[in-house]
Amino acid sequence: MSTGFDLQSVPELRAKPRLLDSGLLFTGSERAHCRSRPDPFASLGGLFAAKEAFTKAVSAFGGAPAHTFPDIEVVHGPAGQPRIRPRGPLARWFAEQRLSVELSISHTGDLAGAVVVLLAQPDGPGPHAASSSDPRGSNPPVSASDLLDLVEHRCEVALRPNDFDWAGHLNNSVYPQLLETGRWEWGLANGVDVRNSHLIAVVVQLQLDYLIPVLWDPVGRVAVRTRVADQSPYSFTLAQDVERTDGTTARGRVKLSLIDRDTQQIHRANRRSLFEVRTEANGDGA
Repeated sequence: MSTGFDLQSVPELRAKPRLLDSGLLFTGSERAHCRSRPDPFASLGGLFAAKEAFTKAVSAFGGAPAHTFPDIEVVHGPAGQPRIRPRGPLARWFAEQRLSVELSISHTGDLAGAVVVLLAQPDGPGPHAASSSDPRGSNPPVSASDLLDLVEHRCEVALRPNDFDWAGHLNNSVYPQLLETGRWEWGLANGVDVRNSHLIAVVVQLQLDYLIPVLWDPVGRVAVRTRVADQSPYSFTLAQDVERTDGTTARGRVKLSLIDRDTQQIHRANRRSLFEVRTEANGDGA
C-alpha cells in the first residue's frame, strides 16, 4: 500500500489559460470535462493534483515504466466520482503487479487537493512487504467500532473581521478552517496530539452543507461540535456541526486517514494508532 497527496493553487492555474489546451499534460476527454464545469480551472486543479499525487504514490513501488501525465487519466463515473485509469505500458504494469488505485479530490477556497491510495492484492508485491519481525506488519485485526466511543467534543471559535465577505456573510471558505480547529480540539480532548507524532491525519474527503448564513459580527463566536460517525480499517469519518445560538449553520462530514510522516504509508485508523500518538506526544515513546 502506498499513498500520495498534492495541493494545487487554482489562481496560479487560472493565470496559465493555455493549460486547458495542453495535450502534454491532459487527455482530450480531461480537457473537455474541465471546459464543461462551472469553473474549468478549479476542475483542472483537481486533475493536476490527482496526477501529482499518483506520481508520488507509484514511486514507492519501484519498477514502474516511464510514463507521462496523459498516461494517468482521470475519468468520472455516472455520479461524478473521479477515478484514475492508467493507460499504455502503465496500465499493463498495473495489471501485472495486481494494483488498484483509489482517488479522492477536494476543493476549498483557492486550493484543489487530491489523495491517491495504491493497493496491492494479497499476492501482489506491495511497496514494503511486511516481515514477521516488523511490528507494523503484525498488527492484529482491530474492531471496526474501536474509535466510535471516543467522546464528542464542542469548542468555541472566535470569528475575525476578515472572515466576512463584502455582503456581510461569513465567507464559505472559512468553514473548512472552523472544522479543522474543531478536529484539533476534539483530538486534544480525547488525549490525542499529533503535532509531534510520526502520524499525520490527512483529509481524503470533505462534504460540507451550508444551512443558514452567519451575518456580520466581527467579535462573534461559533461552536464546532465533533464526533466520530464511521470507521473503516484505514480511515475514519467525523461528523462536525458549526453552531450558533440560532441553530446549526453548517454540517460537515470529514473522512481522514493516518499517514506515516516518515514512510508516507497509510496506517491503520484505530485506537491503538491514536494511543501511540498520545504516547509519543507526551514524550513517553521509544
